[in-house]
Amino acid sequence: MVRVVEAPVIELVPMAEGYGPVHPARVWTAVAQVAGRIIEIHPKLRNGEILPEDELLVRIDPTDYELALSQAQAQLAELDVQEENSRASLTIEERNLKLANQDIERKKTLLKKNTLSQSTIDDAERVMLGTRATVQNLRNTLALVPTQRRERQVPIPSRSYRLILNKSFLNSGRRPNPEVQRLSLNDRNVRKWSFG
Repeated sequence: MVRVVEAPVIELVPMAEGYGPVHPARVWTAVAQVAGRIIEIHPKLRNGEILPEDELLVRIDPTDYELALSQAQAQLAELDVQEENSRASLTIEERNLKLANQDIERKKTLLKKNTLSQSTIDDAERVMLGTRATVQNLRNTLALVPTQRRERQVPIPSRSYRLILNKSFLNSGRRPNPEVQRLSLNDRNVRKWSFG
């Protein structure tokens, strides 16, 4: 006689028990590209949590950067006004220089006829040289405007600053499909996290 026992199908979750220190497979140190006060931390940002890809981990206060952006925009507007004023002044001074040159030529003609002294010519030449220096200074100012504009147009991000769990940010392409990562928070003060 053969004895038969029917085995029921049950779900089994394998468990491993171990003792000793556990180390993560990978360690990622979060370094923000900007400095600032942290205004938001993900509520599950702690040891052992599993967070999905593109999850906001930390938000840095954007106030300082929004202020810097406003200041840069104001400086650009000021530069535009300065450029416009310099162009207008240059037009006036170029006309003034032309008149000073004509005045010297007229006075030189009168000097040849002995109706003016050399000191009068010298005074007129000083005026002409002063006007020429002013024209050159205005041209130099206008030549610097493009450089000043480029310097002030350095992009300043104006949105919230965030550290996001993201495959390119975390693994630089070294790990396939890291949509979900287990988080190990090593030191909350230095913002060092491990993923494994």
